[in-house]
Amino acid sequence: MNIDKNIEKKEYQVKYPQKERAYAIIPHGAVPFESAVVGITYPSADYEMSRSEKHRVCVFEYVMSGEGEIFIDGKRQSATAGDFYILPAGKAHAYRSSHDNPWEKIWVNYVSEYMPTLLGAYGIKGGVYHSDKVARYFEELSQLAKENILGNDTFFRIADILYKIVKAAAIQNEKADEDNLEMKRLIASYIYKKLNLDEFANMLNMSKTNAIRLYKKRYGITPYEDLINMKIEAAKTLLTDTTLPIKEISEKLCIYDEHYFSSLFLSKTGKRPSIYRKGNSM
Repeated sequence: MNIDKNIEKKEYQVKYPQKERAYAIIPHGAVPFESAVVGITYPSADYEMSRSEKHRVCVFEYVMSGEGEIFIDGKRQSATAGDFYILPAGKAHAYRSSHDNPWEKIWVNYVSEYMPTLLGAYGIKGGVYHSDKVARYFEELSQLAKENILGNDTFFRIADILYKIVKAAAIQNEKADEDNLEMKRLIASYIYKKLNLDEFANMLNMSKTNAIRLYKKRYGITPYEDLINMKIEAAKTLLTDTTLPIKEISEKLCIYDEHYFSSLFLSKTGKRPSIYRKGNSM
C-alpha cells in the first residue's frame, strides 16, 4: 500500500470466482470521485458478477479479447473484443464471460456523485458500445493506476478519461439514432412497391443477413414484418380518405392477391377492409 496525504492505493488479487488484478484509488479530500478501482480480468470460464439496484458503483469495462454478455434490468446484450460497456449506478446488472471463449478486460469501478448526472446529460442509459478510440483510454487508466507516485492531478486525469469514454458512447448513440432513422426511411420507401431485401441491404452497405439481424435487434421485428405493418397503416388511410376500390388499394400496396390482402388486414386490425371503410369513412 502506498499512501500520501491525498491518496490511498491498494493492490490485490482475487482468485475466486475469477482471476483479477486490481488497484484501488481512494482519495482523501474534495475530488471528482469517492473511489476508483482499476483492474484487469484474465480469461476465466467461470467469471461472472451481479449487483442489485442498490449499488452505487458505475462500471466501465473494455473487452480486450474473448466474449461474454451483460444484463441491465434483465435485458441482455453481447460484448466481444473491441467493445466496451457502461453499467450505471442504481441499476441492477450482471455480466458473465463466455465459457468457451472467456474474455480478458480492463475495467473501472467508479463511485462519484456527479456520474449519474453526467450519464443522464449525455443520454447514456447503459449498455454495450464500440469505438476505436476507447482502447487507449482504458490503457491509460490502467497505467495511471499502476503509478508509484500518485497525486491530486491523477484524480482529475482519471475523471477526464472517464468523461472521454462517456462522450465516445454518446457519439455512438447519436450515430445509431441516425442509422435507425435511415433504416426506417428505407423500409418506408417500399410501402408502395415490392420489398427487395438485397437492394435494401446494399443501400445500408451491409449483407442481407446482417441488415435483417440489425433491424430486428433495433426494433424487435424483421424488416418484412415492419413493412407489412406500414402497408396496413397506409391501407387504413386509403380506405378512409379515398373511394379507391379495395382491389386497387391492394395492388397499389403491391399485394396483388385481394383475398390475401383482406385476410392480412383482418389479422392486423380485427376487421375486413370493407367493414373498416364503413366504420371509418367520413
